[in-house]
Amino acid sequence: MSIERLALVTDGPIERQDGVQRYTATVGEWMADQGIDVHYFTSGPRSEPYEAHSGTVHTLARTVSMSGNGNEFGAAVFPRRAQRSMDLLREGGFDIAHVQLPDGPFVGARVRRALGRTATAVVGTYHLMPMGKSDEVLLGAVGRLSRHLDRKLDGLTATSGMVAEFASSVTGRACDVVPPPVQLGSVTKTTHTDPVITYTGRLAKRKGVESLLHGYAELANQWSDAPPLQLIGDGPERHRLERITGQLGLQSRVSFLGRLSDDEMVDHLRRSAMAVYPAIGGESFGLVLVEAMRSGVPVIAASNPGYASTLQGHESQLFPPSNPGAFAEAARRVLSLDNAERKELITKQHVTAEQFSLNQVGPALIESYEQAMVSLHAVVE
Repeated sequence: MSIERLALVTDGPIERQDGVQRYTATVGEWMADQGIDVHYFTSGPRSEPYEAHSGTVHTLARTVSMSGNGNEFGAAVFPRRAQRSMDLLREGGFDIAHVQLPDGPFVGARVRRALGRTATAVVGTYHLMPMGKSDEVLLGAVGRLSRHLDRKLDGLTATSGMVAEFASSVTGRACDVVPPPVQLGSVTKTTHTDPVITYTGRLAKRKGVESLLHGYAELANQWSDAPPLQLIGDGPERHRLERITGQLGLQSRVSFLGRLSDDEMVDHLRRSAMAVYPAIGGESFGLVLVEAMRSGVPVIAASNPGYASTLQGHESQLFPPSNPGAFAEAARRVLSLDNAERKELITKQHVTAEQFSLNQVGPALIESYEQAMVSLHAVVE
């Protein structure tokens, strides 16, 4: 079955570019490259449709900042009067509606209800892993409230095996694993390496940057030649982390570069001696790890479940979360590699990263869409 029109549905604004939004935009851009007409149904500040990420964006709700699962995020609230967009969904001849889960009542669930009696096959993808018991209870409750909608899905996938287990426990149905696609691009070899350790990502509590700063202080105390640390990204923890940097006496060795463009971030990664990702939990997959590995820089990361699953076969590059001493030990081990050992590690990372390239994951997504269409038509017939 051919797919001509695709609706990608996510509660958060597509411009935010957090994990789920980056996933949605990456999928949309690749599908558009395959000749598919892509539309995004999301939340955000704009009421009229507009063009972005190789498709048309329709906003069904406004967004407010909320916190949960150890992070801050944009949640869809206050539904807009969007009858034109809802009519487009029901009558626009979409072959697939791909909904990111768990969803809220004003975008994702609203779309799923609207498509309940149409010829559009609905595929849901679970992204989140609960960070702790309270998050597990909250996400489980949200999932159980929407179980009647989950039963009507024509296909259900998850971004990792652990997320699939959680999704199955919440929805009561089998869940296939299709990892997030990563736009890897080509590998560029740099002529030199800057002696610097790089972190890229949000400055949010669950990302573990506070523990990283304490670990870096230990590394600097143990090793006078330790490279400086640069933090690329922004978020609600930035001012507090800057104060901690001062309290640790690291002002001259730690730089806060703020949010950079994707090209600038990749350039910094490619020139770094090492990249580090210390998230303490709440990670369903290591998207940033894959991007860094493909950039040609050695990577170390906290062994939370999501990162550990991405770095299978790279266990020596993992360290326990919230353990500054373990970070210092892992960092010094990787930074002390000779040229041949460093080259071998980078080559091995490239092989791992390729598993998540769009060339691998894109066709798997198409297959999940086609299976959902077959399932829907079998029920109709």
